[in-house]
Amino acid sequence: MNQKSLRLQLRSRRTALCCILLTGAAAVSTVAGTRLHNGHHTPLSTDPSTNSATRLKLVRRSSTIPVNLRALLEAATFAAEDAYPPTDLETRANMFRGMGNIFEVPRQVMFVSAAASLPGVQLIGEIGFNAGHSAITALWSNENATLVSFDTQDLDWSKQSLSFVSRIYPHRIDRVKGPSQVTIPVFASKDARKLDMLFVDGVHSGDTPYLDIVNGRLASLPHAYVMIDDWSESFPDVQTAWQRAKREGVIEEILCETESGRFNGFAKGYCLGKYL
Repeated sequence: MNQKSLRLQLRSRRTALCCILLTGAAAVSTVAGTRLHNGHHTPLSTDPSTNSATRLKLVRRSSTIPVNLRALLEAATFAAEDAYPPTDLETRANMFRGMGNIFEVPRQVMFVSAAASLPGVQLIGEIGFNAGHSAITALWSNENATLVSFDTQDLDWSKQSLSFVSRIYPHRIDRVKGPSQVTIPVFASKDARKLDMLFVDGVHSGDTPYLDIVNGRLASLPHAYVMIDDWSESFPDVQTAWQRAKREGVIEEILCETESGRFNGFAKGYCLGKYL
């Protein structure tokens, strides 16, 4: 790519970012964020029959990302890329290799979208932020929701990505920095708020996925939803954690799905359940 083409591409991306930030996304954020931080929650259903309705909604979801949401997710990618010099095209092109993000899998984007907009979901916790694609999807899909990000914030683009999402959705995202094995129990013991949904997408190895699920219950309301990413053969410890939590009566599974093909070299799967 020559320098003129590069300048035009970067100018186009900057224009896209400016347009996104000037949309009405932020307009509903202030009102929703203020209301939810004051703790007014719609109770989650304890009726087991709601699991069937939830499953049906997820199965019947669209696999096409709406245009406005797609634009936000693309802008999030551009914002993360800006952690690197404009001329470092190779790094920009490969920055998500080995970790990926849900924007690579449209059906997963719509899975998260459908889950985040389930009745009663207003305070969402997310372990693992990356470039903010999941957070944007959840907040775009549910204008009554706020999100707490539990993340080590040690990626090159963590600062840019958190800043970008905060500008789009002011007053609707809180940042808790540190390893989830520490921050989730602290949040559970010291924060008056309780989660309606937890999205587990942090460390994928060892006991951490299991500890994230178990500790997440302490920080959540009874019967809160719990999602987990990368439930696939590529990440056996994630699968083991989910199965163990089911076996020990920590969670009840509603739906698990796997995608055909591989993404960034990995098999892809994800689950939604409820805490018991």
